[in-house]
Amino acid sequence: MHHSILITLFASAMLNQLAAAGEPVAGEPVAGEPVAGEPVAGEPIANAQIPMTVEQSSEAFNKLGAQKVLILDGELSYVNLNSSRFSDRHVNLLPGHSNLVYLSLTKTRISDAALDAVGRLPSLRWLMLSHTDISDAGVAKLSGLSNLQTLTLRATKISNNSLETISQLPNLRTLVIGDTNITDEGIDWLLAMKNLSILHLEGTKVSESGIQQLRREMPECEILGSPVPHQGVGKTF
Repeated sequence: MHHSILITLFASAMLNQLAAAGEPVAGEPVAGEPVAGEPVAGEPIANAQIPMTVEQSSEAFNKLGAQKVLILDGELSYVNLNSSRFSDRHVNLLPGHSNLVYLSLTKTRISDAALDAVGRLPSLRWLMLSHTDISDAGVAKLSGLSNLQTLTLRATKISNNSLETISQLPNLRTLVIGDTNITDEGIDWLLAMKNLSILHLEGTKVSESGIQQLRREMPECEILGSPVPHQGVGKTF
């Protein structure tokens, strides 16, 4: 019961933040974090023992500057990193945590390679990848996340090609793809996402007429955003 109540609270908080700020970001990187690729004293290294225990993983995430890590019923459930210390060399911390439901890697230094491990977390419901170097090749590795309800990819390198993969996620309700190279050519894939309730397109290359089409044909979905203005890039959060 405790677990289900907390998950409900997560969902409510995420939707409220989306409506208020355009993206469910649970925290900003810690001031003074190193951004260079040099190892930080005490941080886990790429050849750390796998699998790690829940306690070992939690401790390692915290050393990497995690904003919050929650363990419920003895399982890792919630990891909000949002830390420039976290990169591909640390993804060995993720495998084995099959009950992880919330993972935020926003503003981390991951690449597409990290999503091999992320794509094998079957319980994920919220996945935040905004402001990273993720591209279409990385998104393709997420096709098996059938429980995913919220996916944020704001300010990443994705294009319309990612939308085919995303459209196959059966339980997706919230999609944030602002400040990307999504265009009108991706509208058909967006229209195929029948279960969406929030779609954030701020700063994409979708035209005003394209946005209006989406609003007409997806009346149950809240379409947020407008095209990139001619004078420069769109608003970021």
